[in-house]
Amino acid sequence: MLPRTPYKQFKVIGAIAISTGLILSGLNFPASAAPITSYSGHLGNSYSDRTKVLTPKWQTSVDYVADGPMSAAADNGMVFYTLQNKLTAANVNTGKVVWSSSSKRISNLIASNNAVFYVDSTGTLLKLNGQTGKVGWTVKSAIAVKADIDVQVFLQSGTLYVVGFNQFAAYDVQSGKKKWQIKPRSTYGFDLSGVHDGVVLTSALVDENPANQYAAYDAATGKLLWTLAEGHSGILEYRSGTIYTLKEGTSSGKGYAATIDQIDVKTGKILSSYSYIPVKDVVNQSARQVVIDGTTIYIVQELSDSNSRVSEFVLGQDPAKQTPKVTEGRGLWLAGVYKGLHFYEDNDQLVARKVNSDDYTPFLGPNNPINRLDLIGNGAYVGLTDGQFYLTNALTGKVTGKIKTAARSFGTTLVEKNTVIIQAENKLIAVQLPVGLQ
Repeated sequence: MLPRTPYKQFKVIGAIAISTGLILSGLNFPASAAPITSYSGHLGNSYSDRTKVLTPKWQTSVDYVADGPMSAAADNGMVFYTLQNKLTAANVNTGKVVWSSSSKRISNLIASNNAVFYVDSTGTLLKLNGQTGKVGWTVKSAIAVKADIDVQVFLQSGTLYVVGFNQFAAYDVQSGKKKWQIKPRSTYGFDLSGVHDGVVLTSALVDENPANQYAAYDAATGKLLWTLAEGHSGILEYRSGTIYTLKEGTSSGKGYAATIDQIDVKTGKILSSYSYIPVKDVVNQSARQVVIDGTTIYIVQELSDSNSRVSEFVLGQDPAKQTPKVTEGRGLWLAGVYKGLHFYEDNDQLVARKVNSDDYTPFLGPNNPINRLDLIGNGAYVGLTDGQFYLTNALTGKVTGKIKTAARSFGTTLVEKNTVIIQAENKLIAVQLPVGLQ
């Protein structure tokens, strides 16, 4: 662990939410890339430093945002948010409201190519012009609106996928025409995991098995292609017609920290299955994160609230015949691999450590429990539990400034044009994008 040292000795390097440039407007289609680039964490005590306090370009009240359906989105010089149940569009540079809609949304927003998509409280899927708010088309979605049931919209390759409780439908993004609608077999709802090679991958919970079961559908027709009864979590990586996914354990006692299956996307056949790190208690010693980067697979175990063990293996080779490189005692692993760096929280300080090296850079400034870290471009955006939000360079550790807020938790950072948008609970705060963080 790094020793506690005076503030002036620190360098700042990054932020926690994993998204290697994958943080997109709204809740766009979930990425299948290996790096973890976002993190949402605990609350803690306040701490002050001498970092320059930046002046916001503008700020506004919004309906409470986190990483849920009320999160803001940005596209083409506009930012979209909800205020008093009204969808509002503002100029991202000035904050001036350009238009608003009385349609109450119940889903996330998708903002892309000068259009905004969402589902409203009547179950209607809408497309609005992002600059004017003019309705492009509306269609009654296949999703039944129910209280406390999330509705999600995803955009992938010209198709909008709308997901609700036991309902799943696909629509053409240009016309709004429904391509297909299905009712997946699920007791507790399901998730859209990815779309690859014309195959839509979903996971669902059913009564017979408490783990997530995969089902694959033809993206053009919605026809069921295959199912996988064994439980698997989200997609870790897609490569050349196959996906790597973490197999979920359903028992306690002895086992492995992680089992990774390689699955053929077209057929659902398991091509390989490797188990990593024997453990005595799979419930408490299972991997907290698994990251694939090139030919390396990282198994991250949480030894305590402040310490992680990271074990490196060669992907695609039997782990029983390997001696992994193990790193521990460096703090709590938060994010990576991002531009050749792992990001840790050590004694409430953000630290970046180079891959395959003992070199590290502690961040100058942030010195309180980290609630939010977003890695976007060269920027590392760090939200602390004392309400301070730092803008830093992820590669050099240089801190460019901070914003003081009343929030203790933060939503996904948005970067649009030359503006950084901070989602601080019931506030949106816009600041100039510092030079070098693009």
